Amino acid sequence: MRGNFQKLNAELGAEFDRYVAEHPAWAQKHIPPGAKIALQMEGNAAFNAWSRQLAERTRGENQPVVLVCIEKLAPVRSRIIRATVLKAA
Repeated sequence: MRGNFQKLNAELGAEFDRYVAEHPAWAQKHIPPGAKIALQMEGNAAFNAWSRQLAERTRGENQPVVLVCIEKLAPVRSRIIRATVLKAA
């Protein structure tokens, strides 16, 4: 189970990084400098508890923890516009 949580956390982390890069004003408004982020997934209580515990265990003294709930992810899709086979085996 822990491995699945680590994988989900990595996926959510990558998506959250993209979101923050595209919405820096949102991040500046809601996330204090140096805060520890605990990502939460709507409807996944077990993962959410694991993520909060991880954030609490790894945070620094007096470091704030911000819970960010991800409500839903869009389906993953390729960004490839066109693929060409150069050599078939």
